[in-house]
Amino acid sequence: MPQGNPVDENGNIRKFNSPLLHLAYANTKSPKGTILLLPGSNYEVLNLKKEGEPIAGFLNMEGFDVAILEYHIGLDPKIREMALPDAIKAFRLLKSSRHKLGIRGNRLGIMGLSTGGQLAAITVQKLDDKEQPDDLILINPAYLDKAVLGTVIPAVLTPIKPTARLFTAFTSNGNKAEMKSCEEYTKTWTGYDGLATFHLLADTISISGKEANPMPKPGRKR
Repeated sequence: MPQGNPVDENGNIRKFNSPLLHLAYANTKSPKGTILLLPGSNYEVLNLKKEGEPIAGFLNMEGFDVAILEYHIGLDPKIREMALPDAIKAFRLLKSSRHKLGIRGNRLGIMGLSTGGQLAAITVQKLDDKEQPDDLILINPAYLDKAVLGTVIPAVLTPIKPTARLFTAFTSNGNKAEMKSCEEYTKTWTGYDGLATFHLLADTISISGKEANPMPKPGRKR
């Protein structure tokens, strides 16, 4: 978009103009796939400094192309409701226009952090069976058991026939209720015979540059 969305000195977007995709390509000839990355911050702010660019850099190092989505944010519930169609349209665009966008690899996944995790889970819930992602990654997802306050965005439901590999992780010092809902979401996914794993992490998540450690690979957990 010509104007884009201004980023303040702390790396946050507070004033929203329009949806925008940033494409970050992995420096490899044989990428593993592409991740649609949804940063979060309670649908009022988008935190690109902590939940956008460094995560994309980590994923690039792991061999994935990344598309960071700047979706609708704001205090007005009607504006916040537009975050969901933004995410759905972005995923469908990546799925249908891989060659035009120059993204590579066979796998297409969605990753969301904090409220971006809730948005990622709802996006998967709303997608048709034939357009499901290959991977769904939720890091410290918020509000998995709640609707978005003041909007028509519903509480999250797990797909009855999940096809994606689900990876969920929560820091041990995070919100206990949200941690529990994340565990329950993962258990329900597994209960529907989906491939899923939940990891309880240390007090902080540090994914930046060469100091990052690879995440564990998803595996079946019962």
